Amino acid sequence: VNKLRMARKNFSESVFDEWVERCRAAHGGELAEHPEGVWACAWKLFEANRESVEQERAALISRRQRDEFWYADRFGLSWPQLGASKRAPSDTAIALQAEPSVSPSSPPTCGKPDEIDCPPNEWVWTNLMDKRHWRHFNDGDAAWNWIDVGGGIWRVRVQESPPATENRHKYDLMTYCCFSDFNLKLEFRCPNVRATWSDCAHPLLGVSNWGNSGIYIFNSYEVQIHDSYQGPDTAPVTSVPGDSTISLEIDPTTAGGEACDANVVELCGAMYNKRKPNTNLVKKAVGDPPTGEWNTLEIGFMSPRYNAAGTKVKNATITVKVNTTDPEKAAFVAYGLDNRTGRFAEGHWGKVDDNRYGMGWTKDIGPIVLQEHDNHVEFRNIEINPGWHPTIGGVTQGQFDPCWQRPKSSNCP
Repeated sequence: VNKLRMARKNFSESVFDEWVERCRAAHGGELAEHPEGVWACAWKLFEANRESVEQERAALISRRQRDEFWYADRFGLSWPQLGASKRAPSDTAIALQAEPSVSPSSPPTCGKPDEIDCPPNEWVWTNLMDKRHWRHFNDGDAAWNWIDVGGGIWRVRVQESPPATENRHKYDLMTYCCFSDFNLKLEFRCPNVRATWSDCAHPLLGVSNWGNSGIYIFNSYEVQIHDSYQGPDTAPVTSVPGDSTISLEIDPTTAGGEACDANVVELCGAMYNKRKPNTNLVKKAVGDPPTGEWNTLEIGFMSPRYNAAGTKVKNATITVKVNTTDPEKAAFVAYGLDNRTGRFAEGHWGKVDDNRYGMGWTKDIGPIVLQEHDNHVEFRNIEINPGWHPTIGGVTQGQFDPCWQRPKSSNCP
């Protein structure tokens, strides 16, 4: 039983399955006190305490730096071998189940750039301000074609400003590489178009389009970027429960002046059309193109999980912070997304084996997209950590917190 527990905690799914078959074949005999067989007795005891071993496995797997395939290769061992084909068990050998074609040391790609590697799937920050990481999703896969302002600043290229039609997204930027779980940090600033785009309810020249852009995760979930400035103080998005709008001044320097009612699920930091932010901390937009202060945006994201039958068992879960590192002032923390908020259905880019929970699950992958939405929004200091995971107590590189992702397990507090 102890051997079973140790193997379960340290082996990948396919290696554990193969190891179990070997043990089953080697220990099938009977004992006087256990006529059902040694193996059957051991497996029954192992299963009785399976929940605890899975918790320990999740913690160990999340912290280990190298897997069993690396050690087998490093020391010239014949087993296990990554990518070997599956064969039926025999008396002499049981082959390793086929693994995904993607190396465990780097994330899968949606179309790896020719001249640069994808960020490693490790707790390492990678600067994405390299144009070779990006292509234009809606422009024939053209290479990066925004406006390089200089000084490490990129400005969204728009088709026309002010907009005359809703023909947008042509210049959406998409990463070549796919990701699953990640921590993304960037800075942005919005143009101030309020005075000229002041027809409050107009879909193009109204409040919903002030400084509009967004971060699409897998093109399935959108974190909104918007000129939602109300004032210099930390402000709750609504003071009355159930309110669906807040008032934004057309000229924020004139208290009590003309204002537009903005939908709370379209404000900066919102999950677009899905979840309002708890706080409105975006800074005042100045100029077009923008010349005002920079805003910080941080996203912590875990991809949906699916069991062996393909049923979703964990929703995509996300934390968003705008101009704060304090969870109490975050737009929201560990919000579970039961469905897409963007353009593509969940699972559009495919799935890979989960490497966090140790339950034989799979998870979605996909690219990061910067949205073109009629506005000269500027970005800088974009960086991603594809090896990130939520940690118990919020400790950097600490133990994986399996209770962070929604819905919580029954054994979570």
